[in-house]
Order: sequence, then structure tokens, then C-alpha cells
Amino acid sequence: MKIKGIKMSTPTYNALVSVFCRSGEIEAAEKMLENMKWAECPPNVSTYNTILAAYGRSSDIVQMEKWLEELRKAGLTPNVVTYNTLL
Repeated sequence: MKIKGIKMSTPTYNALVSVFCRSGEIEAAEKMLENMKWAECPPNVSTYNTILAAYGRSSDIVQMEKWLEELRKAGLTPNVVTYNTLL
């Protein structure tokens, strides 16, 4: 994805995912994460942690479990932030 000639990076996408999550638009954040995969900007642990935290704020344990599994399927390793979010 390019915006006015600027190539998006993983940190830029992460900022957008964070904005969507904080505004309660978690589905939009999930779509942004999917876009990252196609834009050659792979999501990192921080991307998944942001979505996990959003579902944690709404006490949606089922979605938290799903996204933890997605993180692992992506070949990433949960970090201390991930585990604190799950608590």
C-alpha cells in the first residue's frame, strides 16, 4: 500500500492498527493486519499484541485465544507483553 508515494512500513501499519483498536474498530484493525501480509509488511508481535489488548479490554477471551494462535501460526513467538496482555 502506498499513500501519496510513501511506502507503508510495519511500524506505520502498527500505528494504524492501534488507532483502529483504540477507537473500538477491531474488525478494521484485523483487515489492516491482513493487508499487511499482502503489502510485504509482515505483522510482528506488536501488531498481534495490539489486537490481543483490544479484545482483552472487551473481555473477549475466545478472540484472544484465536489471535494468540494466529500469532503462533505466523511463526512469531509471544513475548512478555503478550503474556501480560493475556493475564
